[in-house]
Amino acid sequence: MFSNTLDLPAEMTLLIDFPDRTAGKAYGAFNSDASAHERMTMGVDEEGKIIYNVHNALPDVREEDEALALL
Repeated sequence: MFSNTLDLPAEMTLLIDFPDRTAGKAYGAFNSDASAHERMTMGVDEEGKIIYNVHNALPDVREEDEALALL
């Protein structure tokens, strides 16, 4: 499994939205013209509140250092 290759803490969860793309569509990350997800990085605190949200449209690249700083 991909997430196992990342050496993430046990309490950290990745969202995999395949094959139906339901979550991507609900969060506005699915680009129907490209038939692909755009990149979204979200940070959620222990209470379930979104504390960080960046949406990178295709073909923009996300800034990983910014997201990692939240950890």
